[in-house]
Amino acid sequence: SLFLQPPGLVSASISFLTDVYSPRPVRTLIASSSMSLSSGGSHGTSVLAALPVDQTNRSRYDVVSPDFHDLWSASLSYSYAGGYAGLSDHWTNQQTGNLVTHYQVSPAWTVDFSAMYDVTQRRLLTHRFGLSRDLHCWVASFTRDFSPGGRPEYYFRLSVKDQKELYIERGSRSSSLGGIQ
Repeated sequence: SLFLQPPGLVSASISFLTDVYSPRPVRTLIASSSMSLSSGGSHGTSVLAALPVDQTNRSRYDVVSPDFHDLWSASLSYSYAGGYAGLSDHWTNQQTGNLVTHYQVSPAWTVDFSAMYDVTQRRLLTHRFGLSRDLHCWVASFTRDFSPGGRPEYYFRLSVKDQKELYIERGSRSSSLGGIQ
C-alpha cells in the first residue's frame, strides 16, 4: 500500500495484492485520488478568526457579516478497483467518480450538490441537491435525492438552531416531530 498526501489540494492512494507464483502476479489493484478546493484556499482558513469569542460555536457557514464574501468548496474524487476473480484469467474493474460542492449564496442561503458517476458503465448513479436557509434562530433545509431505477426522494427539516433536538421533518424517507418517530 502507498498513500500520498502532499501539503495542498490533492491526495492519492494505491494498494495491490501480489502472488509471486502466479503468471499474473498482481491479483487485485485498488487506487483512489481526490482533490479539494475552497474559497478559503488549500489551508482551510476560517472566517471565525475575526469573530467575537461568544460566536465560536457557530459553523463558518452561519457567519452573518456586513462584508460578506461568498464561501464555497468543491471536492472531486476518482476510485478504481480491479482484479482477477478466483482462478479466472479475466481482469474486471469498477471505476467511480464523485463530486461534492457547497456554495453559500448569501449569509442566509446555502446550496449543496453531490453526484456519483459510474465511469465503467458511463452512467450517473446518484445525485442530490440541497438548499438551506438561516432564519435567525431557526434553520430550514430541503434536499432532493435521485437514484437510477428508484423514485426521487425529498426531505424537509425545520429546526431550532441552538436546540438541535427540537425539529420538524417531513420526507419520502422519514417523518418525525422533535426526534419522536
